[in-house]
Amino acid sequence: MLDFLKGAANLLAGPMSTAVDFAGNALGLPPLITNSIKAAAGVATGNVMLAASGAVGVAQELSKNPPAKTEYHASSSASSKRDNGYAPSAASSPILSPGSSPLDPKMLDYADALRVLEANFQQLDLLDGKKSGSLSKKDLQRISTDASLSPQLRDAARFMVENTALFERLDRTGPLAGNALLSVMYNLDTFSVKDLQRELKSVDAEFARYGRPTRPGNGGTPPPGCTPGSGGTSGSGGTSGSGGTSGNSGSAPVQGGSPTPASSPLDPDFAEYHEALRVLSANWDTFDSAVGMKDNVLTRDNFDAILNSPAASSTLKRAAQFFKDHPAYFDRLEMAAGVGTRDGIVGRPDVTAALRQADAAQASSGASSSNGSGGSRPAGGGSSNVRSIVDNPNMSIEDKIQAILMSISSDTDEEILDVMEQMANVRDQRATLGTGESDRKTGAKLESSMQELELRLQRLVEKRKAMFDLMSNMSSKFHEMAKTAISNLRSA
Repeated sequence: MLDFLKGAANLLAGPMSTAVDFAGNALGLPPLITNSIKAAAGVATGNVMLAASGAVGVAQELSKNPPAKTEYHASSSASSKRDNGYAPSAASSPILSPGSSPLDPKMLDYADALRVLEANFQQLDLLDGKKSGSLSKKDLQRISTDASLSPQLRDAARFMVENTALFERLDRTGPLAGNALLSVMYNLDTFSVKDLQRELKSVDAEFARYGRPTRPGNGGTPPPGCTPGSGGTSGSGGTSGSGGTSGNSGSAPVQGGSPTPASSPLDPDFAEYHEALRVLSANWDTFDSAVGMKDNVLTRDNFDAILNSPAASSTLKRAAQFFKDHPAYFDRLEMAAGVGTRDGIVGRPDVTAALRQADAAQASSGASSSNGSGGSRPAGGGSSNVRSIVDNPNMSIEDKIQAILMSISSDTDEEILDVMEQMANVRDQRATLGTGESDRKTGAKLESSMQELELRLQRLVEKRKAMFDLMSNMSSKFHEMAKTAISNLRSA
């Protein structure tokens, strides 16, 4: 009956009714909405038949889809609760488990990726040959496929590329990003190290407010490469130690060959780079004059000359070999002072700036230095030996003092050997000089270097003598104390 009335009303309403039906179908509107619009249009235009057609259509739709009703059926059991007569609701698990964080578990991986990018930002910024102070999404795509970089850096870049929403969140980081009119200024698909630091603080604040989420999986074991406990800029942005194994995608910023749970977000080669910088800084004159002339700059030829020199020590050769095997770190070194472009030339200010930046990066990451005393000694030498002596419970205090002094004396002996090797190298270079003008200038520079080495050798020998005098005096004091103690016991 309603279909007949609607058809008759549409026929009498004229083309207006057909136009409304066509527009509703074109826009994909539900029939109920279309008929409501038709009725309202009929009332507004005074077209009675159009309004009637719309009203009939609305009634027809309501008759097809009546509203749901809750039915009550009294329970036959007197002990049942009063509301047990209603139909039970469909069983469903809670959206949020009690005590868990409402944050997306992927925020843990996001925090890890931010820390890795912040810790290695200077190196990544120089991959294209210039220091721009920012990274773009295209840069991250290139980094994620660069085989010369560590898996940790590639995975962090890949995570940001694959998670567009989180990248946009980082891209819009800034003091005025919350302003609707000015937010477009921050949507440039680039970010700086300050943006990373601000975003890390924001993520840390969210973790502090809502709690750290738990990684999906079997719970309890953090995925490879994630730092348990605290992390980030302010110490709470890392992966929770109570999390589970990461999911099956590439969303985790660190997988595969990533660092162990106790490692820092720094590149795995960073510790060796830091040590090579120390060696380079302590032996600058030797590296500078390795090609036969001291010009206060270094190129790759200087490192090749050190590697080919039979007089160069193994410590110097290790540092030279590192920069030869890691061109990305050589590029980072030559641009450390921020002067000029990448031209393959390293100046003394570059070494000083790079060493200062490396010290700051290692301190901020919480990683311990492999050789806190600097110099040209190989990593892991004196500091670890002294620590093992101090922690040895089977040694008396006198034995520990003597052992530590012997360790320091051994370090001085190594420095003396290094200086003697450098002096031998200078003598060999002087022996090959001729009588030309350029050779006389080179000879004068070598003579100046030899005088510096002789003064350094003299200071080291005096230091060694003073160390042995101290050891002898302390041994005598310990002997006198022992004799006094024995004498007191005898007279007691």
